Order: sequence, then C-alpha cells, then structure tokens
Amino acid sequence: MAKIILEPNESFEHIHSDDSYTSLVKGKGALKMNGKIISMKAGEIIKVPAGVTHTVVNEGMALLTLKCVHPPLPPRRSAGK
Repeated sequence: MAKIILEPNESFEHIHSDDSYTSLVKGKGALKMNGKIISMKAGEIIKVPAGVTHTVVNEGMALLTLKCVHPPLPPRRSAGK
C-alpha cells in the first residue's frame, strides 16, 4: 500500500502494470482517467485498470491524502540464486 500526499493544486500522473485501487483519505480531489474526471469522496474505492494512464488532482485548498493498493510484488531473488 502506498500513501500519497498532494499540495493544493498539485497533480500526479502515472501508470501501473497491474490493476490498482485508490481511496481518498482526506481532502478534495479528482481522478482523471480515460478522458473522464471522477470526483473522489472520502472512503470511496476506485479501481484503476492496468495500463491506464491516470492523474490524481488536489482540487482543494488543503493537503490531499490518498491510499493506493497494488498487488503484491513477487519476492526478490538474492544475487547468486
């Protein structure tokens, strides 16, 4: 799980290779995805499909806090194994 904090008017565009899930914890924000703007509500969970470029935007005057959940990564292999 990742925690993302954005300043007022800050945005963060990115893409994932697996499906991910985003939830607004605090603040006022929107998720731009597939040409649509989705207003985010506290506690709501939004699925972001794999391979889709998406942008989180802080639309408020205070910090925006999100939690993002991604599938677990496979265990790392040690060098020489």
